[in-house]
Amino acid sequence: MRQRLRQIQIQWQQHSIDISDILVGERAALILSSQLLNLVDSQAARLFLASQVFDEARHVEFFTRYQQELPLNNYPPGTALTRLLRKAIAEQDINHKILVCQLIIESLAMARFRLLKKECRIPL
Repeated sequence: MRQRLRQIQIQWQQHSIDISDILVGERAALILSSQLLNLVDSQAARLFLASQVFDEARHVEFFTRYQQELPLNNYPPGTALTRLLRKAIAEQDINHKILVCQLIIESLAMARFRLLKKECRIPL
């Protein structure tokens, strides 16, 4: 019984870490996509980025509420992720911002979502 309780506590802690990481990524994607919106010249690119800004804002809102309502602990991101995101946000090069936002953050998010779908039993 005690071992099962400890196992459940560890699973909740891992879930808290997962949601904290996702929230950091969603916030970074929101910032980067809004920065990119101001940097692109193409009307099609601006429309795409405007919809992405809207989607990222919804994701930030959802995961913030989710984290607060369960309630889950909020864990800071690792130093490597923090360094990557801060550099991308401060970067002036549009290609660097696109690379981090569209390839790195979105790929990490999709991988984490697949993992959560397999492991998470919370019906949301």
